Amino acid sequence: MSVPAPPPPTENTMSGDRAAMADAFSTYYGLLKGFFTRHKLPREDAEDCVSEVYARLLALNARRPGIESWRSALLCVANSVMVDRHRRDAVRQRGHHVPIDDDLAETADPQAVTPEMQTAQREELREVWRILERLDPDCRNAFLMARVEGYAHKEIARRLEISTVAVGRHIERALYELARHAGNF
Repeated sequence: MSVPAPPPPTENTMSGDRAAMADAFSTYYGLLKGFFTRHKLPREDAEDCVSEVYARLLALNARRPGIESWRSALLCVANSVMVDRHRRDAVRQRGHHVPIDDDLAETADPQAVTPEMQTAQREELREVWRILERLDPDCRNAFLMARVEGYAHKEIARRLEISTVAVGRHIERALYELARHAGNF
C-alpha cells in the first residue's frame, strides 16, 4: 500500500514555513550552540556547525516543507553534522595537525622564504599537476576528492559512478605515479 504524496506547497504554506523556520532558528540558537560546545568544539567551530545545521535544514525544508517539530529537526540535523565532522576529521587526521600559533606567524621572519625557494616550490607544484593531468580523469578526480577534499571512498564512488574498489585502485595508481616521479622534482 503506497502513501499518497503530500500536496505541493502553496505560497501561503511556504511563507508560513519561512516564518516558523526563522522563529525556530532564533529560539534554538543557544540550544544548538550548547550542543556543539558540549561536544568540546571551540566557539568558532560551534558557530560554523550551527550555520551548517541551518543550511541543511533550509535545504531539507525546501524539499519537504511542513516540518512539525523544529526542535527535533534541528537536533537531528545537528547530530548529523557532528557525525559528518568526526568522519571528516578522522579522514583528514585532524588530531595529528599542529596549529599555527598566531603569535608565531606574526613574528616569523619574512626573509625565511626566499624568492628562489618560492620559485622552486611553484615548479614542484606544476610538476605534480602535470603528473596528475596525465592520469585518467576518474583516477585524477578520485585522488583529488580523497586527498584534497577529504571525501570517503563510498562518496567518491557515488559521485563518479564507479565501485568503491575502483576508487581505491585509482587512488593507489595516482600515488604510485606521484611516487615514481618524486625524484624528478
